[in-house]
Amino acid sequence: LNTPGASTASVVELTLAHLLASTRQLATADRGLREGRWLKGELAGFELGGKRLGLLGFGRIAQGVARAATALGMEVDAHSPRADAAAAAALGVRLHASPEELFAACTHVSVHCALTERTAALVDASMLARMPQAAADGTPCGAHLVNMARGGIVVETDAAAALASGTLRSYAADVFEAEPLPASSPLLACDGFVGTPHVGGATFEAQARVGLELAAAVLAALGGS
Repeated sequence: LNTPGASTASVVELTLAHLLASTRQLATADRGLREGRWLKGELAGFELGGKRLGLLGFGRIAQGVARAATALGMEVDAHSPRADAAAAAALGVRLHASPEELFAACTHVSVHCALTERTAALVDASMLARMPQAAADGTPCGAHLVNMARGGIVVETDAAAALASGTLRSYAADVFEAEPLPASSPLLACDGFVGTPHVGGATFEAQARVGLELAAAVLAALGGS
């Protein structure tokens, strides 16, 4: 049995948490404090409001992220071969015909698509290089990437290289090519990387909903309905 909707709200909220943590350098600030460094003069961040967020995928989670990001004042774009045009219009989301077009339009991109033959290694060095480094108003916010979908969609060595070169200002991920993330991962040496150990649905509320939905499905099956 599967309960795909039970953790939607939790994954949406963690996506926003990663966006905020990356643009305000929360992990770097925390590490600095623990190491006895007061980095107040080095941690100027950028607001999410006024920036353009691209959603790679446009299912339940991506649509939830779109609602939250719009509330923060972001412009939202999306690409999915099966995107619901009516849902996009209702949310004020601009749809793009290709991933390349989406990345070229957005300073912030959040990945919410399934891992398939088409999407494996889709977000590579060439895709990241398409992202603009400044917002529409000229604010030099840099490029930011979040992956809450599946490991293998983002090429991690390319993401690490993009962080090192400045092509990416931040990369936040909850999922990885190999899990647990090995200590040898080049991402761990990058200041612009923030990671969590695949905990998108790990909230008490989501797990309670999972249990209730599973129990209801089992009862329905045993009852023959």
